[in-house]
Formats: sequence, C-alpha cells, structure tokens
Amino acid sequence: MQITTQSFPALLMDGIFLLDRKQEGQLLVLLKRLLLDDGAEVRGWISAYLKRQNSCDNHIEKLNEYFIKYSSQLIPMDRNEPLTDEVMLKALALLRVIAALRGFANYTFPPVLSSQLLDLLTHKTAQTERGSHYIIYALAFLIGLRSSLSLPSDPNNRNHSSSDTEDRIVIWLQGLIENQDASEPSNRLAESSVPLSSSKLYFEPLLLLAILFHTNQPGPITDLISNLLGLRIPSLGRTVNSWRKVLLQSVFTENMIATHAARVPITRPLSRRVSTHLPIQCILHLLQSHAFAKNRLEIKASEWIIGQICESVCPMHPLLPDLVEAHIVHSFGTTSVSGESTALISECELLSVFSPTGKFAIAQFCTPAADVDQDCAVNWDSSTGQWYSGSTVQPDLTPALLFLYYALFVYDYQLTTRLATSRHCAPGEQPCVYSDHLWEHIPITYLLQHARARPADFGPLYPRLLHLITNHFPHLTVGELMIQDELLLDPFWSPEHFDSSRPDPALRCDLSTNDSPGSDCRSSTDLSMCCTPAQLNEAFEAALAPVKTFETNNTGAALIKSEESLTAGRHLVRLISQLCRAVGSSGVDKLLPYGPVLGRQSARLLLVSGSHPLFSVNRRFVQLLECLWCRLYLVMPRR
Repeated sequence: MQITTQSFPALLMDGIFLLDRKQEGQLLVLLKRLLLDDGAEVRGWISAYLKRQNSCDNHIEKLNEYFIKYSSQLIPMDRNEPLTDEVMLKALALLRVIAALRGFANYTFPPVLSSQLLDLLTHKTAQTERGSHYIIYALAFLIGLRSSLSLPSDPNNRNHSSSDTEDRIVIWLQGLIENQDASEPSNRLAESSVPLSSSKLYFEPLLLLAILFHTNQPGPITDLISNLLGLRIPSLGRTVNSWRKVLLQSVFTENMIATHAARVPITRPLSRRVSTHLPIQCILHLLQSHAFAKNRLEIKASEWIIGQICESVCPMHPLLPDLVEAHIVHSFGTTSVSGESTALISECELLSVFSPTGKFAIAQFCTPAADVDQDCAVNWDSSTGQWYSGSTVQPDLTPALLFLYYALFVYDYQLTTRLATSRHCAPGEQPCVYSDHLWEHIPITYLLQHARARPADFGPLYPRLLHLITNHFPHLTVGELMIQDELLLDPFWSPEHFDSSRPDPALRCDLSTNDSPGSDCRSSTDLSMCCTPAQLNEAFEAALAPVKTFETNNTGAALIKSEESLTAGRHLVRLISQLCRAVGSSGVDKLLPYGPVLGRQSARLLLVSGSHPLFSVNRRFVQLLECLWCRLYLVMPRR
C-alpha cells in the first residue's frame, strides 16, 4: 500500500480495521508505515486526523479496544513465565506504534491499557539477545512516556496512582541491577577484556543513563531516550526532569554507578564508525567526576584502558584522547587515596606494546635504540623476497599512537605540575615516571608522520600529539618540518614523476643495457623484485670501487673508457630509480629496510661523484639520492 492522495483519512482507517480482521496483525503493520515509514507528509496528514478525534470517537475507541485486546494476549498468565522471542517481537511492534501515536497524534492511553502496558514492559524476559533489546526499548518507553502511564485507581487520588506507577518502574529497574550483580562476578574488572553475554547488553545504556542523570544533563538524556524510541516526544524534557530525583535516590546511586562501571566490557573494535552507547562514555564520565576515588573502589582502571586502546582502530573514536587525559589526571590526583585503582600504565606495559616482535616491527627501524643493520639482516627472507616483520596489509597504528600520546601526556603533566607548584626534583628523582629507556624504543617520528598523512583518521589526536612532541622533543620536529617544506616545493615529488605509463626520467642516460638477463626491473615498483639491501650495498661498492682505484693513480680519463665502471654505475642508477618509484607509489615504509645502506653509502658516493664520469654529469641521480635521504630523515631519528 502506498499513500499517493491524502484524502478520506476516515475511509483509510476503516480499511485498516477491515484488513486486520482478515489478517491478524495488519493494523500494526499499516499504522507503523503511516506513522514511521512513509515520510513526514503522510505522518502529518494521518496524525492531524487522529488529533481531531477524542476518546469517544469511533476510530480512537476502536484503537483503544484493539490495543487492550492485543496486549492482554501477549502477557503470560504466570508472572514467572518469561516472554519468548516471538512474543517480544510482537510486543515491540505494538509498543512502537503506541509510542508513535503518543508522539505524533497526542494519543491518550486509557487506564486499562496503561496497566497492561506496564505489566508487559516490566515482565520477565528470556535471557536472549532479543530479550536484551526488548529491555532497552522498555527502559526508554517507561522513562520517556511515564506521564502517559496512569494506573486505574481512585479518581480523587491521582497522585497515588502516579506514585504506584513510579514504584513499579523503580522495582523493575532495581531488579535489572540485581540480576546483573547475580550474573557477574565481583572481580569483573580483572576479566574486563571478556565481553558481556548478549543477554546483558541492556546494561550499557542503563549505566550511561545513570551517569547522565547524575551529571544533570537533560539534553543528552532526552537525545538518548529519543534515539532508543526512534521518535521525539514533545513532553519528554519535563518527564526527564521529574524522574531525576526518584531515580537518583532509589536506583542510580553513585556507588552503584561506579561499582558497575568496573564490569563494563571493552568495545571490539572501537572506531568513529561505532555510534552506539559505548562503555568508553561511561568510563570517561566516571574518571572526570572522580567517582572511583569517592567510593574508594579498588579497581585497576589501567587494565581497562590498555584493553580498550589495544582494540581501537581507525578512524579513531574522538573520545579516546579525552579518555587518555582523564585517566592520567585522575591517577595523579587520587593515587594517595585509592592506591592501585588509579595506577598509571607501567613502563613495562608500554614497552611490551612497542615490542619489535609485534605488528609494529617495521616501525621499530625508526627507534633510536634500533640496531637497523642487524634487524634488516634478520628480517629479510632472500628465498621469498619478503620481510619476516612485514605484511601485505598495512598494520593499524591507532593503538601505538594512543600509547605514545599517553606517555607524552604523562611527561607533560608532571613537568607542568612541578612548574605550577615550584617544586624541583629531589636528588636522584627522575623528572618523569618513565625513564629515557622508554623513549629510545618508541618510533616517535614514524608515528607522527603516520598520523600526519591520515588527517581523516587521526584528526582528534594529531594536533595534540604534534604540540607535545614540539614542546618536549623539538629536535624531532624542527628539522623535520623544514625538510617537509622542501619536499613539498620540490617538483621531483609531483605525481607525474611516478607515472608508470611513462619511461622513468632517471633512466634517460643510456640504461638500456642490463647487467644480467634476470635483472630487468624497469617496470616494477616491488622492492622485493628489484633488490635486497645486501644487493643494493653491493651495487654501491661496485660503483665506488673504480673511483677509488683510479683516484689513487690520478687517471680519470681512463675511467671514462672503462666499460666495467659504466656498467656498475648504470646498475646503481637503475636500482635507485626503482627505490624512488616504490617510495612515490607505496610510501616511505618500503624504504626503511634500505636505510642503513643509503645512510652509509650515499654520503660516500656524493663526496666522490665529481670524479666519476657518469655521476658527475648525471645531476638527476644526485637529486634522487638527496631526496631519498630526506624522506628517510622524516621518520628515522638522527644517528
């Protein structure tokens, strides 16, 4: 059915009731389409008609009778018998239509229907995922539409009726919390990396709602309830305000919030694309309000933080940097009160994150403590032409960037606190809880460049990260920024220089002769097909050997005629050109294993390039070497 002509709404309603008599359940399906699915124009048309009807009119009376009969069929006779998945599916359809009628058509619930809806909403559910979703919707319905649920009672004592409704809802909420306590062990935080069962998914929005009530945020509460209901109720703001005192005194106590937050699981995976009500929002609010310390809860928040950061992926969730900062500030501010509950992430834990055996192995080439020569020799597999530490998929460095920001913020916070209090370090006291050993094992420049190259993924973090690195490690950014500007202005790095459809301009100087039948890599940008670091080093040595020999005898003219020296030079130019193409198309990661060779041999070759007949006239080749060195400097620390 599709509404094209908005006329005769009474006739349409008669047709809907007629269809429902022929096929049970059609009334809910069609009303849902009219009110929720067919757009604002159709919804406004049918809502305007229903608003004009009063409770005694034919169609409103029929709706009342239908809803009362339908809801009574869904409620089990035995109060202890849980609602099945099939019943909950029908109940959700009924509740959505009734909520839409209330929100758009100002539908008034008759007292009998209110009583049955209250029974249906607070009835025991099956321990399934659908049962959890039903509880979430029931929670939003009871809080958002509480004023519409008036129980039948003495007409002269309407306040008593409202109090009975509140009491039943409070008892239901307390039961949900008690069920959570009974099903979860007291040491839940120690196992926080284990997700909650699907039947307890309702507790996350319940906890978030409790936090919002405690922090007195009616706007976010209204948004949360509206999102759960799928519509915005005009009187929702007033209903929320009237609920606050009751819920805070009877259900959402501060101790309850802090205790249950420790049991909230981490989100896997966490990114900006996840838009549901997340545990990270709960933990962040509790850290910022110091609820853990106020209630003296012995929890290890650092374990939860580590687990959540490790499960974070790009694009980065915007609350993660705030979570890092809140945990650090909370830790320093309350360590003396709650002991290990606010402990920082230890240096050993951070070092294990940046372990060379992990997924950051390639990045470890850029740490100050890295033995690049040994790492390259160990990690290169000559039989397959691949890196043991490498991967065909670019690793997600979101956790590494967050742990780097964590360490930097701790360092900055301690220094700032000392300056603000004019307290100097005692003899033998370190300025930071983390030693210099940690900074030697973090590829700071590499991670900074990774974040800079992906502003869409790391927009919330990169400005803060750059600010801290510039303040405390300026030697890593001042020269890097100058080189970055130089590379941006250099036309060599423009896209046309790496157009695979054109011959490489670096090969213009008679490179048609190959050194061996299997050495042709003119069209390849795969470094494993081109050469290994050892082969590149041999090419440098072969090109430099004739120079040293002829310089000793001072016979430069003979060098020009040496076919061996020209062949070695051409081969080296070809390999350097291949490296440039790979870096231009795949990024500087491809160049890292060649860093030691280029660092040693480039300087040697540039010093003697004037006496070599091929290199002295090939300015293009010299420019290639200079640019490769600049690209390496952007991510590898000065040695």
